Amino acid sequence: MDKTIIIYQVVTLFLMILVGFTARKIGVINLELHKGLNELLLKITAPLLALSSFQFAFSKALLAEAGMILIFAVSAHLFAIFFSKVVYLWHTGEQKKVLRFITIFTNCGFMGYPVVSSIYGQKGVFYTSIYVAVFNLFVWTYGVFIFTEKADLKSLKKALLNPGIIATLVGLFFFLFSIKMPEPIYQAIHTLGSMTTPIAMLVIGSALATVKTADLFSGFALYYGSFIRLLVMPLITIVVLKMFNFQANLLGVAVLLTAMPAAATAVPIAEEYQGDSLFTSRMVFVTTLLSVLTIPLIILSV
Repeated sequence: MDKTIIIYQVVTLFLMILVGFTARKIGVINLELHKGLNELLLKITAPLLALSSFQFAFSKALLAEAGMILIFAVSAHLFAIFFSKVVYLWHTGEQKKVLRFITIFTNCGFMGYPVVSSIYGQKGVFYTSIYVAVFNLFVWTYGVFIFTEKADLKSLKKALLNPGIIATLVGLFFFLFSIKMPEPIYQAIHTLGSMTTPIAMLVIGSALATVKTADLFSGFALYYGSFIRLLVMPLITIVVLKMFNFQANLLGVAVLLTAMPAAATAVPIAEEYQGDSLFTSRMVFVTTLLSVLTIPLIILSV
């Protein structure tokens, strides 16, 4: 794996985020367009990217690798739930909820897909789709529970009916039975899915442009949470997976997904369930900004 290429890709994505940031600042992207791009991303392009990623001929080896990623994704989220209870023991109130959320949930969709795709191609997206499906199940159940502190069947239903999960299940069905889409249909789905990267980066940049500069970089909790999210979690992943002799590409994808900044969905969930949305926005902004430096560092240590 050429680590120079990884650094190049991360910087490229950051520049795309900068375009989105600038576009929001000068009014090219307004609130309505931002929401529209977000909907387009979540409900159309990302699910289509996931669906197109399963167009491989079935093999037991690939199925075994998919199973390993599934086990890793479930284990990683369960560990992060436990770990986040320990590392924020002395924090209280709404900030603690936000810190726990951003420690458990990474931006594996918005940033995960484009970063992994640029480095590992279609097979990397295939692995990422499985991880993101697990992420969606956890984020709309336990993620909501963090803010509400009560079980919510509505959130569970929302998780199960998420377009990304539906696309992943359909794609998995195609993969298991070696069903190949007709070429024009595949090309249409693949082309639309490839829009995920630029749209995701524009949306992230646009969202970051709304955070007030004066409040942006203040507070110890902001940096402590960023340290845990961007460095501690992926380093733990590296140590544990190397102990289990994870195959190189699987290891690389797994580490990249745990090295992502705070999940972009943290902000709308915090807003929906009366959490500290300002602090959440700051966490997303700062972790995304710092990830331009930390992701290459993490990859260099693999």
